[in-house]
Amino acid sequence: MYRSGRDRNLLFVKQDLRNYIDPISQEMLSEIADYDKNSLLNTSSDDLAKYFADKYFLEFINIIEDEISAEEQETKIDMSNNFDYLYDGIGPRPLVDATKITVRVPFTGQREILYCNPNQAYMAPPVEGEIEGNLVVFSVIGQHPDPAQFKPEIDNRIKQIKDRLEMMRDDVNNYNNGLLAQATNSINARKEKLKSNNSLVASLGYKLHKRDGTPKTYSVPEVRRKLKPPTPSTEPATQLDPSLDDTEFDHILDVVSNMVLVMERSPKTFENLDEENIRDHFLVQLNGQYEGQATGETFNNVGKTDILIRQDGKNIFVAECKFWRGAEQFLEGLNQLLSYSTWRDGKLALLVFNRNKNFSEVIKQVSQLVESNENFIKTLEQKSESEFQFKMSHPSDKEKHLTLAVLLFDVPSDH
Repeated sequence: MYRSGRDRNLLFVKQDLRNYIDPISQEMLSEIADYDKNSLLNTSSDDLAKYFADKYFLEFINIIEDEISAEEQETKIDMSNNFDYLYDGIGPRPLVDATKITVRVPFTGQREILYCNPNQAYMAPPVEGEIEGNLVVFSVIGQHPDPAQFKPEIDNRIKQIKDRLEMMRDDVNNYNNGLLAQATNSINARKEKLKSNNSLVASLGYKLHKRDGTPKTYSVPEVRRKLKPPTPSTEPATQLDPSLDDTEFDHILDVVSNMVLVMERSPKTFENLDEENIRDHFLVQLNGQYEGQATGETFNNVGKTDILIRQDGKNIFVAECKFWRGAEQFLEGLNQLLSYSTWRDGKLALLVFNRNKNFSEVIKQVSQLVESNENFIKTLEQKSESEFQFKMSHPSDKEKHLTLAVLLFDVPSDH
């Protein structure tokens, strides 16, 4: 029985397990040390500690044995080192026909663990195999296609992997079990230091200096996507309100833009759809990313908005979908979107779909039309030929600024 000779990929030899785990817990402590102090002071220590413990939790490897698969193929074995062939190094190497069985072992968990040595001394030889996505892949080669030869070798290789993992299970469990206490201690220690610093300044008898540009709201670190730990909320007594992080705002706009690529590739599916039906397709994509937090036709302020994403009961993204029917109706749609937004809605989007019009001409008009609006403050950037961002004021409060994205799309028509 022969093992695959392809580069001799090895598992469990890259680094000691502790050298992989220790930097992760240090990264968590560093993030707590750098966490925004206002958010830290106004968030429950228990909630925040659980957030960090969930974020830095290591999911141990679980082998899914009932989904292990095998694949057969023909190959050759080099017999130049076999004394029976008496190869003297001159001429072609002797090759014989053989059978190669490639085994794929699916798993869940943190794949990096498969590269680590157990912390305790272990003198067993490394395990041959390589990782492809969520699969451990290895091959066994035999000169004769006899199950009695292949099966024991394959079973032994799988047992080696499981045995090596079992040696690391307690160390990973101990790491995970200690995360909550580590995070709690670090959070409480930093809170006490921040409170002491505030008391020190207050005891000096001077006014507390306020920094220019300090935000009155905190930014949710990340809108909750799938497989992400939920961000802890602040205490009800505070006046801080969540706002959408710029990175997440851009991500939402990317989801919208990618949906338009689907429309362009399947024009027959979309050519007869109205605004409401097109909106529903966007909602499907957004809910796939944001776990059902995107809704349509939701009452907001003085009217209904087409697309709304909420975080902790607060609106953080509001969008309207409109077909291009000329400059006047574009301005009506813009004013409608602004009027629908509440004082706390910080990120808005106007999605404009063009049919049977000169698209280049429509694009040229957009900036001029937005700049003519009484709530216009300045143009932030033009992200692409048909995507713009502007700073606008809220219709009921000129001191409250909003970010408005205008995205224009040329959609299929039935004409």
